[in-house]
Amino acid sequence: MALKRWAIANFGTGGTGSTQTLMTAAAAMETFLFSLMLSNYSATDAASITVEITDGTNNLFEFNVNIPQGNSPMAIDSSIVLEPSDVIRVTSDIDEVSVLASGDES
Repeated sequence: MALKRWAIANFGTGGTGSTQTLMTAAAAMETFLFSLMLSNYSATDAASITVEITDGTNNLFEFNVNIPQGNSPMAIDSSIVLEPSDVIRVTSDIDEVSVLASGDES
């Protein structure tokens, strides 16, 4: 067991957000996420967030969420299994969003 965490502290400094890679599952390993948390810590702006899981070529799963201002964390209440080289990308329309995932690689 190799417990790990992956994080995005913010999405930039210009106020318009961006797309960032949260993690890429290690080659020759499977990755199991126990938790995925999204937080909007802006005091003034709501956040529109998209989480996309791909196999590097094909979009396997995508979901969108809107989180109001004021550090309103959201936890995904489902475990996620990734195969080697699967990628999780997160897009936010504002900078003041953070993401934290915890899991195991084996």
